[in-house]
Amino acid sequence: MLIEAIEALSPDLLAIQEVSDTNVFWQVVGSLENYSGYLKSGYFAGLAYIYHTHLLQINDIYEIYTSYPYWSPFPRSPMVMDLWFENERF
Repeated sequence: MLIEAIEALSPDLLAIQEVSDTNVFWQVVGSLENYSGYLKSGYFAGLAYIYHTHLLQINDIYEIYTSYPYWSPFPRSPMVMDLWFENERF
């Protein structure tokens, strides 16, 4: 059902949080034509992206605010995706 929803919507990019089953995540990504994924799974349930490989060029994916002073305001480090879309860098 999730795969059919993604195929029907045909999004350029999905940002997902609370990914607790990494095997299911990779099965979903593997079932989608022209899509790839990125998953960062740590202490909390993982953060992930599913993105259209023909529309987006991914430069880098990284976390910010990972050091001790930020653990209270950010219990999970925010993830940043640096990408090109339609000749613009985001």
